[in-house]
Amino acid sequence: PIALRLDSNVLRPARRVPSTEPGQPDEFELEPDIPFIDITLAEATLTIDADGNVDLGVESSINLPPCMIGNTGVVIEASDIEVYLRGNTPPPGKPAGWRGVHMAHAALYLPRELGRSIENLEASNAYIGNGGFSGTVTSNWTPVLKTDGTGYEGPGAGTLFGIPFGLKRLALEFKQNAVVASDLQGELILPFFDHPVAVDIALGINGDITAGLSAVQPQGVTRTDDGLIEFEKPGILRLTVD
Repeated sequence: PIALRLDSNVLRPARRVPSTEPGQPDEFELEPDIPFIDITLAEATLTIDADGNVDLGVESSINLPPCMIGNTGVVIEASDIEVYLRGNTPPPGKPAGWRGVHMAHAALYLPRELGRSIENLEASNAYIGNGGFSGTVTSNWTPVLKTDGTGYEGPGAGTLFGIPFGLKRLALEFKQNAVVASDLQGELILPFFDHPVAVDIALGINGDITAGLSAVQPQGVTRTDDGLIEFEKPGILRLTVD
């Protein structure tokens, strides 16, 4: 086969790890035995039958196998991608002289607990150039609070830091492998109080996940003048959260 080899500092080979929990999506880990990502550009098969007839078959579909974007923990894969090696014919939206890979659609998988909360993320019009992966993905969900108030169910439901979590919005932008915009919004159920708190989630360049209180909180959450929020377990405890 004829293949295009990608720099392992840009995209790192990854492999799918089947989930051991029913109903949970598969996860991904780095492939320890494959040092590079090779994109097969063409593969020809020559066959000769007993009568001496020769048949030449050419596989024309170009696919990107699962690979991790740098150290972000985010994995992408795509099929029917386009490779641009002639600088005078760049893909739409790129200047003359640009060379690389264009993906009309690419599946994107988030790391760790975020990846368990959602499936079927897709980046449109994504690119791989000299500096790495560039693309955006945006989606929204409507996880439903369980009737007992202890967690969420439906698309976007899962856990974060081991706490019941419902992801409502995601918007990520990559430029040359760097996360340049990260907007993830959802709700956590505080232990003991069993009440949702709105949080903003950020995904760092090394795959780190951080959470902070959102400016807008659900009904029943009291905000103080200095921006803190208060919860009360009537007759038992009052908690202030920064």
